[in-house]
Amino acid sequence: MDVEPRMRTLATLMVVLIVGAVVGIVVAKASLEYFRSRMGEKFEKVKHVWHAFECTFTIGMVIVSINLALLSALLFIYTKSYRETKSSFMLGLIIFLSVLVVQTVLSLPVLHVSAGAMLYHTRITTILPNLFEMIALIILFMLGME
Repeated sequence: MDVEPRMRTLATLMVVLIVGAVVGIVVAKASLEYFRSRMGEKFEKVKHVWHAFECTFTIGMVIVSINLALLSALLFIYTKSYRETKSSFMLGLIIFLSVLVVQTVLSLPVLHVSAGAMLYHTRITTILPNLFEMIALIILFMLGME
């Protein structure tokens, strides 16, 4: 296998991962500041769990944002391929990825907290499903770039 395409794939993957992580961190920090300001005096009641909440929320936002970046890149790749081939398989992948985008958007921690789940679960089990989804999307991305 030629080294050049593999390096291009890895470079593109790194850019997608970094963009997703940066967006996740920015959204998490802005959201946390907003949530904290909205709590006002109630913050003192949850101050003892805030750090755990803040860490889990930020990690969750970063992972889900990376997943959205990967899904967006995959949609771009498969849409480009579909335009060239008109393959029904590619169209099926595009539809499948579109459904995954909706699922991923609905799993954004900021939506859960905004909808009233103020104490976003501060356990590793909260973010594990999204972490496994990220691993699967990275694999799919690597395959899609070949």
